[in-house]
Parts: sequence; structure tokens; C-alpha cells
Amino acid sequence: DGQERRNEDAPENNPQYTTVYVGNLAPEVTSVDLHRLFHALGVGVIEDVRIK
Repeated sequence: DGQERRNEDAPENNPQYTTVYVGNLAPEVTSVDLHRLFHALGVGVIEDVRIK
């Protein structure tokens, strides 16, 4: 039919594929540090950073 269809199961629409765990960070690492690092890698927009 020539129409582009959206795939609701595509990785970019599925939180399972859009969440990254980064462990063993030094205590002084901040969310700004992580934003800068991932931006430098060209991974796209980071919506949320949680440091525990």
C-alpha cells in the first residue's frame, strides 16, 4: 500500500532496549560526567540518569 508503518515493538520504542546500566563507577562520577561521555560517543539523547 506504499504507506510506512510504525512498529511499536521496534527497539527505539521499547524501554528494554533503551536502558543502560553502568556499574563500578567511582564515587565522584556525576550525571554530568555520564552525559558528556555518552554525548561524545554519539549515542543520542539521554533522558534520565540515576546514580545510586
